[in-house]
Amino acid sequence: MRKALMLLWILAFTLSGWSQSRVGEWQDHLSFSQAISLAEANGVIYCATKSGLFSYDPSTKEISKWSKINGLSDLEISCLAYSLDYNTLIIAYSNSNIDLLRNGQIINIPDIKNKSMTGSKAINSIEVQGDDALLSCGFGIIRLSLKRNEIASTYFIGPGGSHTQVYETVVFNYDSIFAATELGVFKAGIDDPRLEYYESWTAVPGQPFAGETVNHLAYQNGKLWASHLSTTGGVDSIYTYNGYQWTWFPWYFNDIRRMRMVNGQLAVVSSYQINLISPQGVLQQHLQNYGQDYMNPTDFLLDDQGKPWIADAESGLMYSSDFVTFTRVRPSGPWDRKTFDMVVADGDLWIAGGAYDASWNNIWNNSGVSAKINGNWTVFNPMTVPEIGLIRDVVRLAVDPSDSHHVYGASWGYGVLEFKDGEYVGLYNDTNTDGALTSIYPNSPYIRIGGLAFDSGKNL
Repeated sequence: MRKALMLLWILAFTLSGWSQSRVGEWQDHLSFSQAISLAEANGVIYCATKSGLFSYDPSTKEISKWSKINGLSDLEISCLAYSLDYNTLIIAYSNSNIDLLRNGQIINIPDIKNKSMTGSKAINSIEVQGDDALLSCGFGIIRLSLKRNEIASTYFIGPGGSHTQVYETVVFNYDSIFAATELGVFKAGIDDPRLEYYESWTAVPGQPFAGETVNHLAYQNGKLWASHLSTTGGVDSIYTYNGYQWTWFPWYFNDIRRMRMVNGQLAVVSSYQINLISPQGVLQQHLQNYGQDYMNPTDFLLDDQGKPWIADAESGLMYSSDFVTFTRVRPSGPWDRKTFDMVVADGDLWIAGGAYDASWNNIWNNSGVSAKINGNWTVFNPMTVPEIGLIRDVVRLAVDPSDSHHVYGASWGYGVLEFKDGEYVGLYNDTNTDGALTSIYPNSPYIRIGGLAFDSGKNL
């Protein structure tokens, strides 16, 4: 079990504590912590994660979740969008499969997924446009009819009608479609009857980055913001366009992941930070952590009350009422999808989420230990138990044969962790074992424990 599992499926054990499922049925124990994309609809927040989708209603605190086991048609959601007119959540997958969630029912549209095609078929973003949705894909643009629940058109907008990576589209001044592509920004008339013909799509004139990758767009009141992907591995730049000329926007960010217009401000989601900037270029909000925990955001939105919601690649869905104190919202489950070892003791499931690579080096995973105890999930890692501190890469677990509620965890670099009755007890290392555990580096605690076992005398 060296590599992380994409999904953790555990057969419903006939041991005590697993009586809720019949023999032969499967239960899913999925982590919803690796958030990817957000959508808001009538006050309800939808959050796509690596394992599936869940919604959260702030007014009732109700959480609903979907995965392939209960309705979704595929894995690896890439983006979301919501159509208020059709009361429909559009769910796009990295392989171009599409689900529509409408009135509690899933409508699958697998046409592009099933089509034989070279190159990437990933769906990068979704722009809802009346009765349709424009899906920016690895080969071009898909027009999805929400009225007929089908693919209406496909636009190959590259030179000579070639496949071109399209990252995002927006409607500009109600009469044009602008597309961010690997070759710059292209445009076409929104009512042009020949959109399927590549010559209808032309490069927007005057681009300071002509022919280079633009991966994100945002639009408001006749003004376009375009994110120019750095070709040198440095910071990404932003330019604006007013329909006549391009102007440099006085901000740079490392790895821009998303841009949205929220409450009249440009929200820029980038590596380890989120910034809200006025149209004039004045910084309004700067977010870079959740208190002591660093931020790894992938998406951002403000709800109808102006409160921020963040999709985070490690922390899941984060919410704040004041931009200062954040609360984590997530369905019950393991911390993340990383799994290196598992044990079951008296119906309780324990998971070690660390690892080491093929060269026996650390991967510095801070997932810690997740445990389903008496039917409820508990997580032990630096984010949930501050006493655990910098401990990383828990790789093995062992249960005390005389007490099934007494569990030990082996850390690759930090020693042995102890758990008792669902609580973290402490750590054994070179400071408290009378020389039994020693560091491989003098005067520096680095104790790699790769295995645990009890002998016949019940000694660890």
